[in-house]
Amino acid sequence: MRRGVRMRVTGRALLGSVAILLAGCGSSSPTTPQVQAPTGLNYSLNPASYPKGVAIAPNTPSSGGGAVSSYAVNPALPAGLTLNTTTGVITGTPGTAAPATNYTVTATNAGGSASVGLSITVTQTAATATQLAITTQPATTSEGVALPASVRVEIRDADGALVTNATNTVTLAIGNNAGNGTLSGTQTAAAVAGVATFPGLSINQAGTAYTLTAAANGLTGTTSTPFNVLINFISVGVGSFTTCGVSVSGAAYCWGRNDLGQLGDGTIVNRSLPTRVVAPGGVQFLAVAQNGRDASAGVANCGRTTTGAAYCWGSGSAGNIGDGALLDRLTATLVAAPGGVAFNSITAGGVHSCGTTAGGAGYCWGIGVRGALGDGTGLNRPLPTQVPAPGGGLFATIGAGSGTTCGTTQAGAAYCWGAGTSSQIGDGAAVDRLSPTLVAAPGGVTFAAAQAGGSVSCGLAFGGVVYCWGSGANGQIGDGANATRATPVPVTAPGGVTFSRLATSVIHSCALSTTGAAYCWGANTVGQLGDGTLTDRNVPTAVSMPVGVTFTAISAGQDHSCGLTAQGAIYCWGWNTNGQLGDGTTVSPRLTPVRVAR
Repeated sequence: MRRGVRMRVTGRALLGSVAILLAGCGSSSPTTPQVQAPTGLNYSLNPASYPKGVAIAPNTPSSGGGAVSSYAVNPALPAGLTLNTTTGVITGTPGTAAPATNYTVTATNAGGSASVGLSITVTQTAATATQLAITTQPATTSEGVALPASVRVEIRDADGALVTNATNTVTLAIGNNAGNGTLSGTQTAAAVAGVATFPGLSINQAGTAYTLTAAANGLTGTTSTPFNVLINFISVGVGSFTTCGVSVSGAAYCWGRNDLGQLGDGTIVNRSLPTRVVAPGGVQFLAVAQNGRDASAGVANCGRTTTGAAYCWGSGSAGNIGDGALLDRLTATLVAAPGGVAFNSITAGGVHSCGTTAGGAGYCWGIGVRGALGDGTGLNRPLPTQVPAPGGGLFATIGAGSGTTCGTTQAGAAYCWGAGTSSQIGDGAAVDRLSPTLVAAPGGVTFAAAQAGGSVSCGLAFGGVVYCWGSGANGQIGDGANATRATPVPVTAPGGVTFSRLATSVIHSCALSTTGAAYCWGANTVGQLGDGTLTDRNVPTAVSMPVGVTFTAISAGQDHSCGLTAQGAIYCWGWNTNGQLGDGTTVSPRLTPVRVAR
C-alpha cells in the first residue's frame, strides 16, 4: 500500500471549479414577498349600544388578510369615546346621549384597506334630577295681560341634561317684586317628560325688572331673567299742566307739574314719567266716566274707586279736595261725601270738582265764585254740595271746566252754570249763572254729554254731532268762523265723520270719530291740536295719528291733549315744559302725538 499520495490540482482545474460555482448563482435581484390588504373587518360589538356616563368595555376589531398598520373613523365618535389608531380598539365613557349613528372604520396597510360600518347608540341613563332651569323666559308684558308665551321649566340632572322621566311638581312665584304685584294663572304644574309648563300667567301691577322663581322639593331652584310689566291704561284725563291715567289694576298714575301735589305721589317734584298716586291700602280706582275725565287734572285731581268713593289730591286752599279742610294734599284723600252717597262719575275742573250718583244726583265742591258749584250762592264749598237739578230732573253726566260747569239730564237736556260772560252758558245771554240753566239747543237736539271748557262749552248730541257755544276767538266753536255763539251751533265735521267722544278745554276741543280717529279745533299755539302745525283751526282737523293707532278715549287740557288706545297706551301732544306728555322729556312743544312711557 502506497502512503502519502498527493493530489495535485492544476491551475486549469481550479479555474474550472470556480466557474462551475459561479454558474450556480443567478445574476438577478432577490424577490420580496407581496403584503395582503386587510379583509373582513368587523368589531366584537356591532351594533353597539352604550349608556351615557358609563365606561364601555373595549370594542375590539378583527380582520383577515395582512396585518393592519392604522385605523381611522368617520364621522367622529360620540363625545367621550376614542378610537386607538394603532390597534383600532374603541374605549371611553360616552358623555352625551345620541341616537343610532353609523360610523365608518377603515383599516389600512401597505397592501390596501378594508372598511366596516359600525352602528353606535348612546342611551340616556336613568339620571338623577337635581336642578331646575327656566327655558322659556318671561317677556315684556302689560299688567293684567297674560305673558306672551307659556313659561317652561325643565328638570335637569347634574350635567344639565333634561331628565325625560321626571314628573316632579314645580311651583312658580314672583322673585323680585318690582311693583308689589300679584301673580295670577297656573302657578303649580307637574312635569311631563321632564318639562313643567305654565300658561296664562299675568302680573297685576306694573314694574321694572320683575323675576320669577321656580321651585320643586329636593331640587335646586332657579330664577328667570328680569322682565318688565308695563302700565296698561284704561282711562286718561288731562288738566292744566298735568296728565293722569288709571290702569287695569286700579292704580292711578300722574305726571307733569307737581308744585301743589297734584301728582299725588307725596312730593312736589315734577315728573316727566307716569308716577303712581299714593292711595290708602286697598283703594282701587275705576276708569269709568261718561265724560272721559275720571282721573283728570287741574290744580287738583280726583278719581273714583270701585266702591263709589271719590278721592282728590293737589291744591285744597279753596276746598277743592272736598275733605272739609282748606289744605293741599300730596296723596289721595277721601272726599267727605254725604252719608250714603256713592259716585258713578267724577270730574275735576280748574278749581272745583263734581260728581254724579247712580240715582242722578249731582254734587260739586271747591271754588264757587261766579256760580261754578251751581248751588245758587257763588260761595266756596270744602265739602260736596248738591246741585239742584231743574224741574226735578236727574243728572246723567257733569263736566267741570274752568269756572263753568255743564251737565246733561237723563232726558238729554243740557244745563250749564257758573261763568257766562263769553256766552258759554248757552242760554243766549252773556251773564254768569249761579244755578243750572237750560242750554238753548236747536229743536230736537238731545245731548249724551256736555262739558265746560274755559270760554267755550260743547256737547255731544245723540247721533254723533258736536255742538259748541261761547267764545270763538281762536276757532274753538268749530263752525268755520271765529265768532261768539250764544247758543249751540254744530261744528263743521269732515264729510262722513260721526263723533263718539268729546273733550273740551279752555280754548280748544277734541273729539273722536266712531272709527277711533281724533280731530281737534281751536287754539294751536303750542301744538295742542296735534296736526303738526302751530296754526289755529276753526273746524275739526285730523290729528296726525301714528301709523296704525286709533283711540278709544280722548281728553283735552289747557295746552295739551291725549288719547287712549285699546291696547292700553296713551299718546299726548302739545305743551310739555312740565313733562305733562309723559315721554320722559320736557321737549316742547310736541306737534304730533308721542307715546307716554309705560
